[in-house]
Amino acid sequence: MLRTICACDIDNTILTNHDAWDKLCRNVSWSLTGTIFSLSRLPNGAPDHHWLAKNLDDIIKERLWQIRHSGSPITAKMFYEELECALENAVDEMPPAKKFEGVELLLSEICRFCSAKPVIITSGPRFLQLHALQQTRLISYFHPRYAFFHNQFKDKTEALRKLAALTRPDVLIHIGDLPSDMAAVLEPTLPVPRCLAVGVAVEKHMGAAALRRAGAQFVFEKFTASTIEDFKVLVR
Repeated sequence: MLRTICACDIDNTILTNHDAWDKLCRNVSWSLTGTIFSLSRLPNGAPDHHWLAKNLDDIIKERLWQIRHSGSPITAKMFYEELECALENAVDEMPPAKKFEGVELLLSEICRFCSAKPVIITSGPRFLQLHALQQTRLISYFHPRYAFFHNQFKDKTEALRKLAALTRPDVLIHIGDLPSDMAAVLEPTLPVPRCLAVGVAVEKHMGAAALRRAGAQFVFEKFTASTIEDFKVLVR
C-alpha cells in the first residue's frame, strides 16, 4: 500500500481569520511606526483588493515600504516579532476565526485514507495558527508531532522537503490557496515519486482558474461530499 502524506495550509484554506490579523497589524503598526495600517488596507486607509493573494511576509514588507517616507527604521523581521508578542498578550481579545463549511468532512477523510493525519505547513506564527485551530475545534484533525510555522522554513518547498525526509511518502499532497502553494509541491527536486497540488478557492480571492494555471491538479471551490469524493479519486 502506498504511503500517502498530506500537508495543509491554514489561513484561507480551511478557515478565515482576517479580523484577528487586521486588529493585530493595526495595533502593532501604530506602536512601532506611528502609522496605522492593516493587512487589508493601505496606510492611506484605502482597501487593498489584492491582499488575500499575497503571503503575510510580502504584505508586511509592502506596507513598510509604503510608509518609507516617514524614515521608519522598522524592518519586516522586527514587525513580525512585535506581532507575535502582541498576540500572546491580547489573544483573548482577538476576533474569532471561522472554519469553512464542510472542511471537517475533508479533514476526517484525509485522516482516514492517508497514512497519517494532515501536517500543518503555514507561513503564519505558531501561536496564532494553533489558537485559530483550537477556536474552530479543528486541531484534533492535525498531526500531533509534525508541523511547520513561520521562521521554521525558507519557503514551502523547503518545508515539504523536510516533511518528505521525515515521512518518506510515495505520494505527497499539498493543499493551499495560493499559486505559490501549488508551485511548492510541484518543484521537480522534491524527493517524492508522486506530488499532488490541490488548490482551495472557497474565499474566491484567488480564482480556480489561476490555481489551475499554477499547476493545481484539483481545486476545491466548496467542501462538499461530492467534491471530496472527486478529490479521493484523484489521490487513488
